[in-house]
Amino acid sequence: MKKIKTIKRRQFLQAAAVIPGASMLGLIPQSLSAENGEAKKLNILFLGGTGFIGPHMVRKCLSQGYSVTLFNRGKRNSNLFPGLETIIGNRDPKVDEGLKGLKGRTWDVVIDTSGYIPRHVAASAEMLKDAVDHYLFISTVSVYSDFSIPDMTEDAPLAQLEDPSTEQITGETYGGLKVLCEKAVTDAYGERATVLRPTFIIGPGDHTDRFIHYIHRPLQGGRMAVPGKPDNPISYIDVRDLAEFVEHAISKRIIGTYNVVNQHKSATFGQLLESSITASNSDVETTWIDTEFLTAQQKIMGEDYRMFPMWLDQDNPEYGGYPSNAKAVAAGLTYRPFEQTVTDTYKWWIEQPQERRDKRRDLVSQEFEEALLAAWDKRDS
Repeated sequence: MKKIKTIKRRQFLQAAAVIPGASMLGLIPQSLSAENGEAKKLNILFLGGTGFIGPHMVRKCLSQGYSVTLFNRGKRNSNLFPGLETIIGNRDPKVDEGLKGLKGRTWDVVIDTSGYIPRHVAASAEMLKDAVDHYLFISTVSVYSDFSIPDMTEDAPLAQLEDPSTEQITGETYGGLKVLCEKAVTDAYGERATVLRPTFIIGPGDHTDRFIHYIHRPLQGGRMAVPGKPDNPISYIDVRDLAEFVEHAISKRIIGTYNVVNQHKSATFGQLLESSITASNSDVETTWIDTEFLTAQQKIMGEDYRMFPMWLDQDNPEYGGYPSNAKAVAAGLTYRPFEQTVTDTYKWWIEQPQERRDKRRDLVSQEFEEALLAAWDKRDS
């Protein structure tokens, strides 16, 4: 097994078992050093760690003095953490060296930010269950099957795959695959597992370009088509708040499953556009296009229709529900102001190299926007 950058940030004490008698929320006190009574400095394994959400979590853990090891293919942002040990391998045990580099090693916690295929997650969970005490898995709110339920708690019905053996990740299979990934973790780890279900993750470093559309488009000026109404709620979690909660969960031994989302209606598309335009001081005119018209255009345009990123038809009962964050908030999840998230993301975005900005995903093309605005202008003619 080839390894790169085998320098550890720091060597720390290892030991501590899960303390029984968790509270109703699954809170279990962190173990203490037998020598001085200070909180233990954790030794953490990241499965991933160099994409969008992983680096924020790695930096947060390093800021707490934890020791961090990365396991990934070494193909994305491989120079991001040159001082950390990186074990090169593959989540798929059948590809290249697979998980062999993890054998014979021990850590206190594994943070899985890259699990999408149940077979892959089951392989890592089974291999590490006797070598790592606590498994934290990043899932998604897409695991739920019915988004018409208000204040949807973590025990709401889950998505099921027509073919549980599929390994094809599509819009139709993504949620169901994550359900089976969660099951693989909890089957192996039981009450030593933490599952976090975030909604749309946004903030500096975002490579999906979904949120970036509303940051970048005002910079181009002119008329900007915006879906729905200004008071339509937006579902999100700042990547830094997610990272804070991950560190909180591993340090306080928070076990169980948690929806990691903002409070329903705490942020709106109107606030998003207002904050974005204010941050960039852009000369842009927003044209809000109502849901009924958008639905009609979707039927007319068919495959040429583009759904606006992060937007759902809130007037449709099918999407009228919202995951409850009550359990996560009670466990310690906190939020920074939405306006700060928008402003910080804008500052990060304009500092990106021109090459990166030019390669952004064109989720709402200029041609589509112009056609939509032209149809909107003619609606009463």
